[in-house]
Amino acid sequence: MPDETHPAAPQLIKRRIRPSISQKLNAVAVAERTTVREAASVLGYPEGYIRLWMANRAKLKGCRGVKATKRNTGNCGGKPIIPDPHGLVTHMKDLRRQEMAVTSSHMLQYLREDHLEWIEDYMQTRRKG
Repeated sequence: MPDETHPAAPQLIKRRIRPSISQKLNAVAVAERTTVREAASVLGYPEGYIRLWMANRAKLKGCRGVKATKRNTGNCGGKPIIPDPHGLVTHMKDLRRQEMAVTSSHMLQYLREDHLEWIEDYMQTRRKG
């Protein structure tokens, strides 16, 4: 048991590998020149990942857009339901700069000041209770 004389060993969190499309295509090319096992040991990816990328080779090559970025990061097509989300973020950062704790009531106060008609419409379209 950890105590003051014997602290606990730090827990290492192993992050999931998330290579870009160009890195995946590079791993496939290395695996085609050599073997999957050798490519895995050289590049540091699990063998199963490289086999999966080889099976999806056509899909990876046919991907449109920048291959150096990760496919599933960023906006992901979601549309914000809150009006002026950037203004709300700026308001929250201003509160933090004043060393205030940001709560949901602060966010609602911002929306009440600038977007009262949106709040009224939002409340009318939701079920009561």
